Amino acid sequence: MDVQSFRHILDLYRALKDLRPDQTAFKLLYTWFDGDEDAILKAMSRIQEQVTLAETALKNSQIPQDSIEGVQHALSGIRRVFSVHGCSSPIQSNVGNIATSITILGMLITFVDSGVAASAAASSIISEIISDTADLQQQFNDEEIDPLVREIADRHLQILRNFLEQIDVFGVEAALTTYFDLIIKVRRADVGASEASTAKTKPLWDRMVGLGKRLEDVDRIVNSGVKLVDRAQKAAGLLDYLPPLS
Repeated sequence: MDVQSFRHILDLYRALKDLRPDQTAFKLLYTWFDGDEDAILKAMSRIQEQVTLAETALKNSQIPQDSIEGVQHALSGIRRVFSVHGCSSPIQSNVGNIATSITILGMLITFVDSGVAASAAASSIISEIISDTADLQQQFNDEEIDPLVREIADRHLQILRNFLEQIDVFGVEAALTTYFDLIIKVRRADVGASEASTAKTKPLWDRMVGLGKRLEDVDRIVNSGVKLVDRAQKAAGLLDYLPPLS
């Protein structure tokens, strides 16, 4: 049984443990994503997806039914607290005993798979990408670049940074989809830009493409056990179909 989604949910519970019982899940996401409402909604959707993946894995596992009731309770708690209606309610009213859920999920992961979510090599690459993303934000803050391009690049680079900084919770897949969103939207914004703006943006575009290649490296490390690696690499190669910024 794949336990990656359970690891993400466990790390989410650990983050909730640091909040006061009367605080809300929305407050946590608001802090992580700098108040960006679109990013918060994406994060909530990603969390619900992780719960669904975990529930599906649990349902199709060989673990006896009477042994998984605690895990099911932990999963339903996260689903409630990060739902549209539950995210504005005090955490404790939706999620129950956080410490118990942390123990149960930890025991499940240890029982099924003693591996770690990402190796030290992946963590090192992620730290480098976060640093380079921050630097790209500064480089885009140039008055010679079209203001629409500047604003879109800065906003979506920030969202990418936010997801990378919480990669233990959201997983590398969330970072990859956010990255692809960044690439598409910057290209669209550049359509109406002047030649001078595009010339200024070109080296920054090349650096953003380089971020994608390193994210693929992280994906290979984190998902080294999957059996569809060759096909997954072809899917990630969709970026190759994007023409260069001219």
